[in-house]
Order: sequence, then structure tokens, then C-alpha cells
Amino acid sequence: MKDILPLVPHRPPMVWVDELISFSATEGSCRVHMHKEGLFLGPEGLRASSCLEFIAQAYGFCSMAHKRTQDPATKPFKRAFLASFKDARFASDQRMREVKVGDDIIVKYWGVRHLGSITVISGEARHRDDVICSAQMKIFTER
Repeated sequence: MKDILPLVPHRPPMVWVDELISFSATEGSCRVHMHKEGLFLGPEGLRASSCLEFIAQAYGFCSMAHKRTQDPATKPFKRAFLASFKDARFASDQRMREVKVGDDIIVKYWGVRHLGSITVISGEARHRDDVICSAQMKIFTER
């Protein structure tokens, strides 16, 4: 992770990915740990919007890790942001309240398609064995 951090525009406390699990040109997965000082939990439990950010960050970190393995001189993103999402589905409010400090969320993305500076992906976030969020996203990146 420390090798990848300089390649993405995120900086603490907005770096939410804790571990890269796997990555390739077309898919990736990572782990997000629910830290007590994390900005993704509120009194209502895990924020649905946080799950969308988990998926977007999973793409950013895993894709840059893959690029770095292919070319050690890979240039960092100047800017990157979630441009849009569709078909977003979230677990019930009750299920989101079950996510607690100390838990892990496993995030996966797949179906990468590049359209110039826009990348389209599908992704999901899982808590235990349950999908708590899924969506298709367009992510803008600029180098």
C-alpha cells in the first residue's frame, strides 16, 4: 500500500483501503477495516455513500498497483473522482447498522472498460458473506 499511495490523489484520513488482496487489468479486490476513527461510520451505522467510495477506491488502488507491476515508472493520477453510478443497491438500514468498529469489508470490482479518461466498472462491498452494496460506476482519472 505504501508504494501505491503516492500514485493516487487520496490522502489520510480519506484513504480507506487497508489491504490489496488481488489485482489484474480487469478486476481487483481489497479489504477496508472499520477503524473507530474512520469517517465511514456514523450513529446510523455504515453510510451507504461510504460503500460507493470503497468501490471507487478499490479500483484506484488496485488499478495503480497493477500498472506499477507492469511499468515501475507509472505516473500518478493528477485527479480522480467518482463521476457517476447507476444500479446502486444497498443492504437494509438494519443490516448497515450491524457493521461495527473492528469489522472488515471486502470490496471487489470487475468488468473494466476504458472510455478515454472515464473508466466503467461494476463492484460490490461485502460484510461477512452478505453483499451490502453493489453498483456500476464511471470513474474519471487524469494523469
